[in-house]
Amino acid sequence: MSIDRNLELVASFVKAIDSKHWDRIRNYHEKGAVFKFSGALGTAMSVEDMIKGWKSEAVAFPDAKREILRGFGQGDLVCVEVQEVGTHEGPLILAGKTYQPTGKKFQIRVCGVLRFREGKIVETLIYGGQEHLVQLGIA
Repeated sequence: MSIDRNLELVASFVKAIDSKHWDRIRNYHEKGAVFKFSGALGTAMSVEDMIKGWKSEAVAFPDAKREILRGFGQGDLVCVEVQEVGTHEGPLILAGKTYQPTGKKFQIRVCGVLRFREGKIVETLIYGGQEHLVQLGIA
């Protein structure tokens, strides 16, 4: 697949998260695909784990939106910078602790590096993304 096609797939995948089309998210990923976070590189999450997280996030931040600001690629990799905004309007559950809504808005930028194989995402590495907890006053 071309880099441009992979970037289009990432854009569609991001739109599926925002529109809460959880079943469609699975279609963008190869079976066994993993997500890794820069702060916990030894820990890998499955697509199902991520969908659970996005569902929980959709309750805490029902207005959350993501926008791809830029992207580029090399070989089977693409890198995207994503801006996410939202308002803390529902309970947020983190590490077994529930944080009640603050009503505060957040705006963060994260970077994702995604590896593709035959038109499917096989690995996603996410850099950044915890600044929103400081903005909400819960970290």
